[in-house]
Amino acid sequence: RLRFRDDHQHHRSAVEVLRVSDFVVFAPNFTISSAGKRCLHELADDLVGRGLCASICGPEIRRPGAKAPPISLPEARRGYGTVAIYPETVEGNPLRSLRVARWCLNRPGLGGDERFPETDRVFWHTDAIEPFILGGRKVGKLHLPTLDSHIFYPPPPGSTREGLAFYKGKHLDADPHEVPGVSDGLEITRSWPSHEELGPIFRRVRALVTFDDFTALTDEARACDCPVVISKRGPLALMDDERVLDCRDLGRSGVGWWLPGEHIETSIVRAGVPREVSRRLETVRMEYQEQLTQLIEEFR
Repeated sequence: RLRFRDDHQHHRSAVEVLRVSDFVVFAPNFTISSAGKRCLHELADDLVGRGLCASICGPEIRRPGAKAPPISLPEARRGYGTVAIYPETVEGNPLRSLRVARWCLNRPGLGGDERFPETDRVFWHTDAIEPFILGGRKVGKLHLPTLDSHIFYPPPPGSTREGLAFYKGKHLDADPHEVPGVSDGLEITRSWPSHEELGPIFRRVRALVTFDDFTALTDEARACDCPVVISKRGPLALMDDERVLDCRDLGRSGVGWWLPGEHIETSIVRAGVPREVSRRLETVRMEYQEQLTQLIEEFR
């Protein structure tokens, strides 16, 4: 959560301002284990890749091989006409920009402002988030696929699987004993294993059980042909179960809900084997390029 709140009006003369960047992405430190943080850093680089003058403000730790140069908060505030791109976790308008894009990577209100100023242009990472957006002017989806197909891919034909893995995510109080058949599984945490080690695990286990309904692990596991069972509601708790599944950009095959009292084996069978993730990934990547164009054109 970034808390550089500053809502005061600032009047600057033409002598004081300097056009320092077309876009400034306000981001926390890069962390490979966080899909949201990867998105922000990759977006800044993608804007540079489009030939735009784009910078990144905030992080001390940047993405390896980053293209977007860093910019300090005072430097960014001197920019005139700069588009500030904030995730939903940022309160207010710390860059004091007159042109603001809000990119909702998770449900608004869990961190940051619950309602956005009417002048903000709002984008969302997945359609499951859109119903929770209050205020601002909704523009459209901006889904940057972070799934690394060099790490997450199916096992060789004929491979055998054994055991389960489970993930609590933000629900640290979740009790795997509540879901029959899960407690003896391998626990994945937000710090273990490494991102690169997740692929082999998902190619080995029979299923991933997640207590978080909004995690990139769902798609990463399914890319390895590993079924996913969601066992507890999280940020999307107010949405209908079927709509949550239908909103998945990589399709809904191979993912399902655990029903209270049900043995996990029944849930795994109902979820089925993922079949469309790899095919959908290529489509989603092309769609993202069109969505990125929409973001750029919105501020022409």
